[in-house]
Amino acid sequence: MPLKNILLFLKAKIIDRHKILSYSILTILIFYFLLFLSTIIFPIPKWLNRDFSKTYYYSDQSVCWISLNDKKQYRVKAELDDISKYIVKGVIEYEDRSFFMNPGFNPVSIIRAFFVNIRAKRVLYGGSTITMQLARLSEPKRRSVKNKLLEVMRAIQLELLYSKREILALYLNTIPMGGNIQGVEAASYFYFGKRAGELTFGEASLLLGISNSPEKNRPDKNIVNAKSGRDKVAKRIAAIFDIDDYELDRIVESEPRVSKQKFDSNIISIVERVEKSNSESNIHLTLDRNIQELSNRILTNHLIPLKSTNCALIVIDNESMDTLAYLGSPFYEKNVTGSRYNACNIRRSPGSTLKPFIYAMGIERGIVTPKLMLIDIPIDFNGYNPKNFSQTYYGIISADEALYRSLNIPAISLERSLGEMGLKSFLLKSGYMSNKSEVEDSDLSIVLGSYPLTLENIVELYSSLSNDGILNKLNFLKSDLKSSCDEKEKLSLISKEACYITNDILSQGFRPDLDSSWEYTKDKVKIAYKTGTSYGYLDALAIGYTPKYTVGVWVGNLDNKLTFNITGAIHALPVVFKILNELGRVNDRWFDIPSDIAKREVCAVSGKLPTKFCKAKIDDFYIKGKTNTEYCDIHKKVIYDKSTKKIVSIKDIDETESSSNYEEIVMEVYPNFVEHYLKKSGKYKQNNLSGNFSDIDLGSGLNILSPKDGSKYQIDLSSNVEYQKIELSANNYLDSNRFYWYANDKFIGSIPATSPLFFIPEDKNIEISLVDEKGRSASVSITVDFVKYN
Repeated sequence: MPLKNILLFLKAKIIDRHKILSYSILTILIFYFLLFLSTIIFPIPKWLNRDFSKTYYYSDQSVCWISLNDKKQYRVKAELDDISKYIVKGVIEYEDRSFFMNPGFNPVSIIRAFFVNIRAKRVLYGGSTITMQLARLSEPKRRSVKNKLLEVMRAIQLELLYSKREILALYLNTIPMGGNIQGVEAASYFYFGKRAGELTFGEASLLLGISNSPEKNRPDKNIVNAKSGRDKVAKRIAAIFDIDDYELDRIVESEPRVSKQKFDSNIISIVERVEKSNSESNIHLTLDRNIQELSNRILTNHLIPLKSTNCALIVIDNESMDTLAYLGSPFYEKNVTGSRYNACNIRRSPGSTLKPFIYAMGIERGIVTPKLMLIDIPIDFNGYNPKNFSQTYYGIISADEALYRSLNIPAISLERSLGEMGLKSFLLKSGYMSNKSEVEDSDLSIVLGSYPLTLENIVELYSSLSNDGILNKLNFLKSDLKSSCDEKEKLSLISKEACYITNDILSQGFRPDLDSSWEYTKDKVKIAYKTGTSYGYLDALAIGYTPKYTVGVWVGNLDNKLTFNITGAIHALPVVFKILNELGRVNDRWFDIPSDIAKREVCAVSGKLPTKFCKAKIDDFYIKGKTNTEYCDIHKKVIYDKSTKKIVSIKDIDETESSSNYEEIVMEVYPNFVEHYLKKSGKYKQNNLSGNFSDIDLGSGLNILSPKDGSKYQIDLSSNVEYQKIELSANNYLDSNRFYWYANDKFIGSIPATSPLFFIPEDKNIEISLVDEKGRSASVSITVDFVKYN
């Protein structure tokens, strides 16, 4: 062939090669474009990258709960870097060595599988890559040539949409691991109780062996098959991890240590509390695993003997507001009435647990100090007649003792003194009361727990006492904002000075866990605490706190059945002390005293600044520039007639008698109604002190104790009016012997001055009048509504 023709021939072939290459590239591009288009027309199932279980972790990153996904499976999302290298590298070595090089399918493997299966006349070898297996898992179908081709198409789609690392992570999160467990992270927890990143070589080999035949090889059902699968995988992948023969033999000869893990049901409450507000797959709680388990053990051991079926407990870190323990349904598995409700977040009566905040507000406004004497006698508050829980009264008592003894009358009196700045205003400011109309301004029962709050609310309020009066909300998630927010955003409920004094008072109460004062008891921390018991013994609460921790406990029945006289002090407080004593072993400190707090000397009887007549004096906390500077008005100078043994006024002194018949003394003089109660209860006393004193005017009027002026009554005519009589009572002087009562100038009756009289009203508007034998008088006006119910 001539040289020219040869050159032309070669040139034509080169042109043909270029055409062939161009056509090939174009064909491939068109093919992949069509595949990409197919991902839009026939998209990858969305659940593959979305339908994960919500996995909850303790603060130490250990798993505390895994929820079911939409398909009722346990499928936990894990990033590739969080999975053991024995799993990540091992699955590639065992399942698909060309994974990082193939385009989603391996033609050689597919062809080999085809001939092997034809020769065996059954499916022995699938020839699927990891990407093809993921494609099959996304849309499970019966094995056939047609479906195999569809798997190849889906595999290429996956390769177009995801990187190799993403595909591998999806595969490891999706492979069946027996029952309704999917993925190595879920399997790692359920079979070994650990994260997938913590698996040993032998454990990883066992999990990889399960994936070949999930039901046949699941270790909780057939440990022999599971071991066989593990050994097969271990021998195949040992070389890439430099596992020598000795180590491999030791693993193969050992029995797998597997136990099906179960969740603690006590975690359910907080899971349900946060799951609706969090769309993440991995949810990191603030719960401390050790404190949660400690709290659950103490709570259940203490309450199992009780007739109560429900209880709740919260432990928080005051500094971060992290919730360290949360038990809203500790008896969940019993499945008794109310046991599956979260009692931590159900509004119940707080009992007396709000009283410290009334005192704190009074301290902040300077109207009360710890040693100020308050009145504790039965009082009619315009028709509201509360009683002390113990049914006993002290007459007069210091504010600090009234608080830690949880007396009702002093707290209600203080609330009334606060007026518009009382507890209702406090709850509105805190955000726990949303509407002013929820409680009437005159409703003093709010002091005793008539307005319901959740245990979460109460714990938050008490934590504010540890945070200088700053109110912060509980943190349940590690991502929550902490209390270190901008100063302008902080909600200040009480001054830090009032908080410190209130904390000091609440730490003085009797400690049932101590034989003597806490300062002299080894391993016992200083704790401020308060208990509460609602009307009818339906709710028993106890709150205890230190600068570091706050613990709240509620006990009761959510169906409001009788709880056999449970009380906060007996049935909730011991749990609080046990937990705080444990936590305080390494965090035992007390609050620093603010610079604006000081101590001053006050009269031991009145709690006010002493006069020259006050003999006994004690130290008392006060807030500089805020606390009142009133002087004692209890110690008064009077003239005493020795012959009659009565106190007389200067104008009544008989000048014809010797002055030796009279003596000037200092005595404790109280308001008439207080003096009346003290005498009636045998608590009245006087101190005879000599000195050069002048006269005191005891007054000439009587004081009607019941009814109060302006009171409103309702008489139900459909019921027996004999049981609806109105009580008439008044204080009496030393020389008062008999009282004469009148209603609208109509004589009702005469009775000894120390006794009450009961009468049935006949008019709507009535003026009640009283006269004693000395001519001293008093009167009040009341209104009566007469109703009749069908």
